[in-house]
Amino acid sequence: MRFGFGVSVARFEPEREHLTYWESSLSANISRRFDGIGALGVFGSITARDYDGIFPATDLIREDDTVALGISYSPQQFDIFGARPKISCQVQRNASNIALYDYQTTDCRIAFEKSY
Repeated sequence: MRFGFGVSVARFEPEREHLTYWESSLSANISRRFDGIGALGVFGSITARDYDGIFPATDLIREDDTVALGISYSPQQFDIFGARPKISCQVQRNASNIALYDYQTTDCRIAFEKSY
């Protein structure tokens, strides 16, 4: 079984003050290999962005909170030129006090990974 955990803090400073923000994020993932099946994983993150300036046409300073959860699967029996496919899907929800930035996405992808 594998477990990962991450914490980050970032600063983004474009010229426009209403787009300048601090971002803090917490992420975790766990995966396990099962004989004859492959690897199954679960991952997630929580992110908060606090903007500096007042958003145009409002009297609000933008604040965004994002939650993302996902799953992944990599089959044990299948590979292409030594690379195994990894299928993952993630649901992400961004909640903002500026309605334009309230959204939810569902993303699925396939990647090929090779270990050396």
